[in-house]
Amino acid sequence: MYIGEYLSWLSSSIRSSTRKKMGMDYFSGDMTLSEVAKDYTKESVSNNPRPIGPYYAYNDRYLEIRGGMFENFRGIVTWISLVIFFIPYSSGNLGLTILLKLYNNERDNIASGIFAITFFSTIFLVSLYLCIRYFRYVYRLELFTIRHIRVRFNRVTRQVYIQRPKYCGGTVVFKWEHIMPANFSNSDSDMGGTNMVNLMSFHPYKTGFPVAQSVGIGKNTYNSQDYKDEWEFIRRYMEEGPDNLPKPWLSTHLPMPLHGLSGHIKPMIHAAKNAPTFWMYILLIPVFLI
Repeated sequence: MYIGEYLSWLSSSIRSSTRKKMGMDYFSGDMTLSEVAKDYTKESVSNNPRPIGPYYAYNDRYLEIRGGMFENFRGIVTWISLVIFFIPYSSGNLGLTILLKLYNNERDNIASGIFAITFFSTIFLVSLYLCIRYFRYVYRLELFTIRHIRVRFNRVTRQVYIQRPKYCGGTVVFKWEHIMPANFSNSDSDMGGTNMVNLMSFHPYKTGFPVAQSVGIGKNTYNSQDYKDEWEFIRRYMEEGPDNLPKPWLSTHLPMPLHGLSGHIKPMIHAAKNAPTFWMYILLIPVFLI
């Protein structure tokens, strides 16, 4: 699901004239110049570097990790799309069924049959047009697009490559020295307990771009230390190489049911522990398992 990436890019791509009218700035973070100019790639933040992942590639040249801000909600857009797609499918199927009955002389009332065919054909054509013309902006956030955003850290070129759909900003390349861990860059931005992914940002002050860019990597977690451990793993890999680092387990690009299931089970367990009632367990039955 690329709703987070799409909204982030949409807000960044607002015209400067419109942005001034709305009183919006290009970067809303309350960061001082010293925090922005700081090189976060040189400072160690953990003594326990861990590859939490999921990782798709890991070698002496580069590592590749899954990106995405709301992977734990993946499947919601798919189910909504299936419900919407059912409208043209059902109307087209009903219209075709009645047409075949009239053709085979299996229906006595021809006038009502023609009216039904006209009615269902109209619904089919209108709903199909709306799906293709407008609803595609919704279902493309999860369907008929790249399955996962991939973020590659290349220690040879010392660059960070972010592969995103075009409507989320497209594929971009940043210098490694420009990266900023957003979840724990200062004492006031600890996002532990929020079930967020590890968020990395690239400030316009460093990149020279007109807008700030952000990307979420890895899994959702409630433990703030996980952010630091994985960032330390990536930082040491880029600065020192893969030696003396634990080798991550590599995931497949193929769709696996367990990948979708695990993203929903962990929030359920966490919520159930904080509200251990019977109805909470019932309400937290996983529905979106794609």
